Amino acid sequence: MKRPFAVFDIDGTVARTSLYLATLHAMKRRGMLPDSDSKAIDEALEAWLSRSSDQSFEDYSRVCIAVFDRALPTIKFSAYQAVVDEVMQKFAHKIYRYTTGLITDLKKKQYMIFAVSGSEQSVVEHFCKQHGFDDWVGNKYEHDGLYFTGKMGATYKNKPSHVKKLVSKYGCTLQDSIAVGDTHGDIEMLEYVEKPIAFNPNKTLFDYARGAGWQIVIERKNVIYKLEPSNGQYVLI
Repeated sequence: MKRPFAVFDIDGTVARTSLYLATLHAMKRRGMLPDSDSKAIDEALEAWLSRSSDQSFEDYSRVCIAVFDRALPTIKFSAYQAVVDEVMQKFAHKIYRYTTGLITDLKKKQYMIFAVSGSEQSVVEHFCKQHGFDDWVGNKYEHDGLYFTGKMGATYKNKPSHVKKLVSKYGCTLQDSIAVGDTHGDIEMLEYVEKPIAFNPNKTLFDYARGAGWQIVIERKNVIYKLEPSNGQYVLI
């Protein structure tokens, strides 16, 4: 019998922080980045924290991704793994109640639990092993055992293709399938399943989810708000 599945973006949906941003900032604290790149990160972060524009977080993310991709080939693989260990110790237990509770409930219902993340593969693997995922896909950066080579994937650009591969690998059914995401980069993944959930969505995803009639869930402090579509409107439950 085919099992249903649920797929989660991790950063900002299960983890309360972005794992790739946490990794980059750990690299920065350890002096692994050029001063110019550290300055670029600080300026972009300040612009986001000041909400200088509607796109300030996206701009900040683009700067960080570019810095991360440039930095990895200059860092020993063993030094990077020490960064991963630090990030996991600091952030792996800082999680959202709603999504981790959903994972627990779905596993009891025999769901396969997947993750598709734009964060680096080993960070994703460490996190997913701690939180009961059955399989996962992270951004792969090739290395030779000593250094990263500079060759990389781009998981965040085509999440549905990775979901489809996981579904095929485990022979899952699309019936009652679930996806959880928090930004516009998750829209195509959410469209692929029967039950999309926009969790703490950014404005672009919120507007899209509202237009599509998707469930919207907000977790703020110790309160979880569920917005269910009903007759063209949303009902708070």
